[in-house]
Amino acid sequence: MLRLFQDLNGCLIRMKLEGYGGEVLKIDLSKGEAKKESLDERLARDYLGGRGFVAKTLWDRLPRGLDPLSDQNILVVAPGVLSGHLGPAPNRITFGCKSPLTGGYGDSTMGGYFSPELKAAGYDMIVFTGASGKPVFLYVHDSKVELRDASEYWGKGAIETERLIKARYGEKFQVAAIGPAGENLVKFACVTHHTGRNAGRTGVGCVMGSKKLKAIAVRGTGKPEPYNPKLLGELSEKATKDMISNPFFEQFKKYGTNVVTELCNEWGVLPNRNFRRGTYEHWNKLAGEAQRSRIVRDLTCWGCPIACYMEVKMEKYGNMNVHFSEYETTAMIGTNLELEDVDDLLYANYLCNDLGVDTMTTGSVIGFAIECYERGVINDKDTGGLKLRFGDTPLVHKLIRMIAYREGLGDLLAEGTRRLTEIWKKGSEEYAMQVKGMETSAYDSRAAPAMLLSFMTCDVGAHHNRSWAITHDIKMGREKMEGKAETVVALQNKRPVFDQLGVCRFPWVELNLDFDYYAKFYNAITGDSKSTEDLLKIGEKVWNLTRSFWVREIEDFGRKYDMPPRRWLSPIQEKDDPTKGFHVTEEDINRLLDRYYELRGWSGDGRPTKEKLDELGLGDVAQELVRLGRI
Repeated sequence: MLRLFQDLNGCLIRMKLEGYGGEVLKIDLSKGEAKKESLDERLARDYLGGRGFVAKTLWDRLPRGLDPLSDQNILVVAPGVLSGHLGPAPNRITFGCKSPLTGGYGDSTMGGYFSPELKAAGYDMIVFTGASGKPVFLYVHDSKVELRDASEYWGKGAIETERLIKARYGEKFQVAAIGPAGENLVKFACVTHHTGRNAGRTGVGCVMGSKKLKAIAVRGTGKPEPYNPKLLGELSEKATKDMISNPFFEQFKKYGTNVVTELCNEWGVLPNRNFRRGTYEHWNKLAGEAQRSRIVRDLTCWGCPIACYMEVKMEKYGNMNVHFSEYETTAMIGTNLELEDVDDLLYANYLCNDLGVDTMTTGSVIGFAIECYERGVINDKDTGGLKLRFGDTPLVHKLIRMIAYREGLGDLLAEGTRRLTEIWKKGSEEYAMQVKGMETSAYDSRAAPAMLLSFMTCDVGAHHNRSWAITHDIKMGREKMEGKAETVVALQNKRPVFDQLGVCRFPWVELNLDFDYYAKFYNAITGDSKSTEDLLKIGEKVWNLTRSFWVREIEDFGRKYDMPPRRWLSPIQEKDDPTKGFHVTEEDINRLLDRYYELRGWSGDGRPTKEKLDELGLGDVAQELVRLGRI
């Protein structure tokens, strides 16, 4: 992993870590200073990169109990060790901070071209501290690092900001930016890159806005050097052949994540009317062929042969070319809010991307507000005269703008669903689709125990990509509880590894790429000798570290924070629904959690034990939690 050589006097000289950029940027926004440090070897060996670097840095650097929007919060941006090398879609980067939406650990990843560009510039992590007194953006061109005035971009959309920065500094710069939602401190604001590649969840864009950091623009002309280029090339060629030869390759390439929309409708897990139903009769007007009929060109993230997303043309909205709508957006804004025209969905997606809000939480919070209006929890006075109805396309577009600019009702919706239940009360918590303050992704889980447990125990709140277990429910039998906790734990230990390595999950989850490849790629790049089991143990380590973050931050954190949305404790009543009559009970939930905590080696209340933390090399974490009386 480290190369050593002798100089002319016979002294050993340590070279930079193989496969890494080798440097960390420390940006003090309060002072307007940028410093560079060498990447710590132990950090790299023990946490790999990406999510691992984020989790470790936040644990070590953040004082307990801080306000997420204070200048004490830290924003960490970290590619993975495989990013920028030959490999299976090596293009992911992680943004992390204490979440303003949940108050707990928060991170979000995105693909595109930003991560490899940062590695090409020589950096494995950027750590932002403090807050600027005026709008700035970070300019990185190899060794040249500067904070530059962003006043001319402040107030502009994220897509427009990226276009303007590239027009001034060059198309080869890769840009990640926030829109007005981040500037206005919307709690679920995102970071946008390449018109629609988003670090969407947990409010990382809100923290950027609180720091007056409009964008990060990066150009790198170097190249991270692998330990064994020949072996890496052979592995990449073989893995690519394995992906392309998979029977599902062409279908996934054609439709991207929308390939699951029809299946979710058939399974009865497609959200409709704030998850009151699990099917939507007009799903086919929004997904798959409907979006493909508008195609301008296929697009791909850096280094990926799949090309699973598209640029499409909206015919109703000035013939604009825009980013296509991923499944989660198609479902949470499209089927959930009962849109019926693909152009209406595409425009809603464009608004979210440019204004800079997470589409999943946006669709959920609007659906929640509409249901509360229908049930009399809120009225015309509360909405400022707006009539809230499902299927009202102009209303959806209007509310997206109102959220981003915190206007009228949008100022409340910008706080997220959990906060709305505290403001509106009147039993509204019965309709809130969230766990730990994070709105659920687009899978109705009242009849899917593994997916439900995934949402309940997710380390950032109810997010699907930490443990996409819905297919396991279908394969194993949705009525069965046995084996579901084992499945979720295994997935949660495996999936952090992708974010740590900086690779997309789709080659593995959609195209069945052998997971053993990833240790081989890692070893070829770094010169290390980690096994698949070693990587999984590091994934488990990071999962326990992020859980410990919650325990440190919230005094009474435990089982009650792992409870699901109350809606999923009741069955769907519609006679034509595939899941009619089936749902999990409170007894089922506690059985699932009991088994899950047991497998994790945690206490009966869901807290990591000293023994488990010590076993994973987190003795310092255990010591701190013991000192606080939390374990």
